[in-house]
Amino acid sequence: AKLWVFAEQGGFYQVKVPEREQRGWIHNSQVAKQELSADKKLQGQGLLRSIDAAMKLVDQKQYAEAVNSYRTAIAIAVDVFGPQHFDTADLRKSLAASLYFSGNLTESIAEFRESLNVFRRVRGSTDPKTIEVAEFTATALMEGEQYQEAIPLFREVAQSSERRHMIGPAASAYYDLGYLLHMEYQ
Repeated sequence: AKLWVFAEQGGFYQVKVPEREQRGWIHNSQVAKQELSADKKLQGQGLLRSIDAAMKLVDQKQYAEAVNSYRTAIAIAVDVFGPQHFDTADLRKSLAASLYFSGNLTESIAEFRESLNVFRRVRGSTDPKTIEVAEFTATALMEGEQYQEAIPLFREVAQSSERRHMIGPAASAYYDLGYLLHMEYQ
């Protein structure tokens, strides 16, 4: 199995399985280290630069400007990890949020949906990250007055959150669900 190494300390490597978010430590005697090609190193550096630039712009609330940096990062991530990878989906979620806050609701919803589909497939519907993206997607749909699509998604968030004993997302989803159902029946 392939592992990515992020740090070395006292004979141990901090590693990550490419398909997963979690990191862990493994003794260096258990790993056969393989160097990345020069092209892959350059791609990795470009990816990190793009993510760093986007995050700085988001911190400054310059969401429209962050969109381009996130798009660059996603293009690299698709090439390095593939379109159905957790890290690529996480970048899409960040792009969707920047699009949302810059007022581009239509594109935001499309990116949230794409990210949510990957998270569901890779992590399952009750994973905290999947729940977070589902809630963001439902909120964007509600903001775009796409209530018929938002309602089942808020239900999913509420039920998945309850299964994980995540009170905050469950309460928020039930509140939004109640609001939408009240609007529907008036």
